[in-house]
Amino acid sequence: MFTDVSSDDWFFPEFQAAWQFRIIEGKSLMTFAPNEVVTREQAATIVARIFSKNNANGLTGVKYKDATDISAYAKEAVSYLDSEGVINGYQDETFRTKAALNRAEAAAILYRVVRK
Repeated sequence: MFTDVSSDDWFFPEFQAAWQFRIIEGKSLMTFAPNEVVTREQAATIVARIFSKNNANGLTGVKYKDATDISAYAKEAVSYLDSEGVINGYQDETFRTKAALNRAEAAAILYRVVRK
């Protein structure tokens, strides 16, 4: 699996399940980077995979002023979650794709996922 994840890690059972269901992926073939911060576009991609592994099916009409900053792998996920009201941008109409997801944003996203 990954060189930076051990079966002794406190998060291993949850990590293994999420990896087996292809909800999460590594940063590379050999590393998961469990202690790195999750960016907003990474979080969007992970959450979208919960909804049938990226239910967007071609949706890429992202409306944010900084839409060109969203990585190609995350565009469909961001578009889908935005259209479903699960994730949104900021009042200045940006998504801030590379910004860390803060705890309040995580709580809001998880609440919206549970409501779906």
